[in-house]
Amino acid sequence: MSEFERIAGNIASRLEEVSGEGGIRSDNIADIVGDCGYGSDINCYPGRPGHGCHDLAVFVSLTSQQHKGKHSGHLTCRKAIEKLVQHMQGSCAHGQTRCAVMVVDSWDSKAASEWAENLREIQSKAQLEVYLVTGGGISKIRV
Repeated sequence: MSEFERIAGNIASRLEEVSGEGGIRSDNIADIVGDCGYGSDINCYPGRPGHGCHDLAVFVSLTSQQHKGKHSGHLTCRKAIEKLVQHMQGSCAHGQTRCAVMVVDSWDSKAASEWAENLREIQSKAQLEVYLVTGGGISKIRV
């Protein structure tokens, strides 16, 4: 299991733990990712976008009621893709962020298609992995 699969798996496990408890708060996502051994040395959306540029950026989209509950602040898949592009080609475009991981519970193929050129450009300069949370597990998505 790669370190990025471990991040996605940790998020999926935590989602399973809280699914009967009303979902996960968006402001807890950075702590869940940090539990994978990164601490605060990451950029996490939602969570810690404004703490400079780090080697790793994690983008999480939770849209199902089972996962987000009644909590606000979660990103849609489209918005997470937009944040990824803004981060990787905007605020941290000069190679500061070398790895990006996106974890979603619903894949927006239309949004991915609209941002395909940007995603290809990002992949040519950095490692990008996308995971779909499915029934407590994860599946890797090719973009």
